[in-house]
Amino acid sequence: MMFGMGFGSIFGLLALLLIGWGAFTVFNTNRGQGNPFLANGNFHNQSDALEILKQRYARGEISKAEYDRMRQDINGI
Repeated sequence: MMFGMGFGSIFGLLALLLIGWGAFTVFNTNRGQGNPFLANGNFHNQSDALEILKQRYARGEISKAEYDRMRQDINGI
C-alpha cells in the first residue's frame, strides 16, 4: 500500500543528482578560460605572468623596484 512513496524518494534523489551533475559540468567547462590563472592558481605560462606584471606596472599598482624583483622571480634569474 505504500509503494508509491518509495518511488517518489528515488525520483527526488535522481533529480538532485542530475542538478548536481549539471552544476559540476558548467563550472568545470569554463574553468581556466578567459582567466590568466588555472584552477590551482598557477599561470598558463611564463609570458602570461609577465604580461600581467607589465599591466600592473603600467597602471601604477607596483613600483619599479617591485616590478624588477617580480620579473626576476618569474624569469628565474
